[in-house]
Amino acid sequence: MRKSPPGKRFRLLRRRESRPDAVAAPALRVPRGAPLQALREVLDRLSDASRGAKDSDPGVRLLSKGETLDEEAAREALSPVPLAVWEASGLLRCEHGKVVPRVRLARYSGLTVACDVDWHAGGAPRDDAVMGITTSTLCLASFTPRGRAARALDLGTGSGLQALLAARHCDRVTAVDLNPRALEFARFNAALNGVENVDFVRGDLLEFEADEPYDLVVCNPPFVISPRSDCLYRDNPLDADGFVQALLQRMPGLLAEGGFGQVVCDWGEGADEPWADHVSAWVRDRGCDAWVLRAQGKDPAAYARTYLGALPEPEQRERLQEWKDYYTRCGIEQIGFGVVTLRKAGGRPSWFRAEGMPPRISRPAGGEIARGFDATDFLRAHPGAVLLEQRLRTAPHVRVEPRVEAVGGRWCTQSARLTRTRGFPYALDVDPAVLDVVLRSDGTRTLGELLQAAANARKTTAAELAPTFVKVIHQLVARGFLLPATRPDTQGAEVVPASRTEEIPDEPKTATG
Repeated sequence: MRKSPPGKRFRLLRRRESRPDAVAAPALRVPRGAPLQALREVLDRLSDASRGAKDSDPGVRLLSKGETLDEEAAREALSPVPLAVWEASGLLRCEHGKVVPRVRLARYSGLTVACDVDWHAGGAPRDDAVMGITTSTLCLASFTPRGRAARALDLGTGSGLQALLAARHCDRVTAVDLNPRALEFARFNAALNGVENVDFVRGDLLEFEADEPYDLVVCNPPFVISPRSDCLYRDNPLDADGFVQALLQRMPGLLAEGGFGQVVCDWGEGADEPWADHVSAWVRDRGCDAWVLRAQGKDPAAYARTYLGALPEPEQRERLQEWKDYYTRCGIEQIGFGVVTLRKAGGRPSWFRAEGMPPRISRPAGGEIARGFDATDFLRAHPGAVLLEQRLRTAPHVRVEPRVEAVGGRWCTQSARLTRTRGFPYALDVDPAVLDVVLRSDGTRTLGELLQAAANARKTTAAELAPTFVKVIHQLVARGFLLPATRPDTQGAEVVPASRTEEIPDEPKTATG
């Protein structure tokens, strides 16, 4: 299938549905009353077995792994719910003494979500497959700000997981998808989990018209950069990363003032253009603040093998060359993956922030996203030396590892490593003067007063320390080590010996010379 404009894909899909060989979605129906409650209890039991790494449990193998079971084994594994109830729900079918799963079930955050059994099978899955829970699914679910809101929109809902999560903290959620099979699954998943405040709408992600703006928009779009549009849930339908670009540029028009929009996506990166400049060109000066977090990039050939690895030889070699040639034509030398978060600025000047995604993030991280926007707002409101007039507190879960050396027969602190042990695990090295300020930041004195005290202790002047000091404090605020004193959820730093600390597997940036 050649690359097609989004509107044309809608028409192509409609033609596909009219073909005699088109495969309909399973007839998914949620039982009512006691059978539904019993079914949920069995699913909870199987979820516990899965978390306990008991993958040998027959019920887990049937419903979570997609394996076929003998009828007697399935009946015992799924009791006390009769097989007839499971079959009537569309979750499985019984044939010739065997029980065959019709969907695959996954659990996340207390929710049970059905998807296609074979959505990820082979190098060319069916074009209207309904995706399960993937890395990008989990990334978006974790990074979404979860503040109370009136209206939310899930663009490209797929199995509906993002919409079901948003329904917990939003009064009303609209879930949109071009794929009718995805909407069938999403409706079923909402009913299975007892979620009633979600509306399901068929529509194209770039052509959906909102009747009024949303407080939250989340999107896990088809972002894979590939030369073909083989399947709806996966492949970017426009050249290179054009679909993600168009989606991000449209999002400000969907957001209410102060509303968050979040997209998880891939993008292409050229040899001579910094990745942040590439993404910035899509979102800068469009009425939204933007914070982009990028995970480690991938080599295009390795990226292509991720999606073609299951194909037989020599088809895999042929397709791999097709993908590599496509990247060459598009000028792509590396492919980035990350989370782009927008916030409607409401007429004021907007800002752009881009950085690498920290490793080993404590999830969920939606609170960290909201904190990062607050921190950037605070720093923009108190630029340069104005920051010295503010009172700050050390954030919770900050660990201090002093580095002590013998100088002239005395043990002296030469530097210290600051790490955050919750949320984003940033690490920064600071000098003793900055360390003194961090340890004494309890909200009672201004940064200027703390700087003067540090200067007096070192027999120097505050003016001499100030330029480097302000720059480092700026980093500490941006990365959540220091918070405005007005924030209530703060406490002092934890000072522990270096021998008791965990290794943080990233290269810390030296904050001072």
